Amino acid sequence: MPHPQIKFGTDGWRAVIADDFTFANVRIAAEAVAAYVHSRKGTAEEDPARGLCIGYDTRFGSRAFARACAEVVAATGIPVLLANDVTPTPALSFGVRERAAAGGIMITSSHNPAQWNGVKYKAWYGGSGKPSIIAEIESRLGQATARPAQPAAIEEVDFLPSYLKAIESFTSLDALAKSGMKFTIDSMYGAGRTIISDIFTRIGVAHVQIRGNIDPLFPGINPEPIEPHIRALGEAVVANGCHGRPLHRRRRRPHRRD
Repeated sequence: MPHPQIKFGTDGWRAVIADDFTFANVRIAAEAVAAYVHSRKGTAEEDPARGLCIGYDTRFGSRAFARACAEVVAATGIPVLLANDVTPTPALSFGVRERAAAGGIMITSSHNPAQWNGVKYKAWYGGSGKPSIIAEIESRLGQATARPAQPAAIEEVDFLPSYLKAIESFTSLDALAKSGMKFTIDSMYGAGRTIISDIFTRIGVAHVQIRGNIDPLFPGINPEPIEPHIRALGEAVVANGCHGRPLHRRRRRPHRRD
């Protein structure tokens, strides 16, 4: 049924924290996802027995919102693999595919300002849910789902090791290590944090890390790699004598509620 405060867009729902993005509404969204997955019982890829993977980013409250989603989903009898720490969205998507899960929920609001958060749905193939899937989830908002006598298990897992192994398998780390180049890495306070810096340190690539710490306020920027938010990156490249070239400006995108 339609819900006045929850409107799913491209691959999920985004809203302002403590305005529309509340624990009550997050639980309603999670229940709709669970109802959709239960409707797919008996299918090859989306059977609820395959479980859901749930991850979260560095935004305010993301960990607690993810736990709330996990509890709702598990209460309907769907097993949950819940990230044990901040996880990049691609790592969550890779986890869905690697574990042949029915789908995944990611708590994030992508490039939107700090006061926003969101619930994204990743389908069984790891990518964003198709419009038909998202429409069906949205149609189930406010729909009660039957509860078994016992909730399913919630298992905390680390989605990063296998994701990083996959990244390294198609990257020529040897060539990078021998290139003699120096880089600046800017994580913009996001879920990537020190992942690339850790790899570069291990293989001996000269680099400087900026904004790799967690700060839910994203001080002074929106977490989107366009001007003016990448100005500090450009300045760090020059100040530290790193290799690089000017980036073409991209048209700024409006903040999205979808």
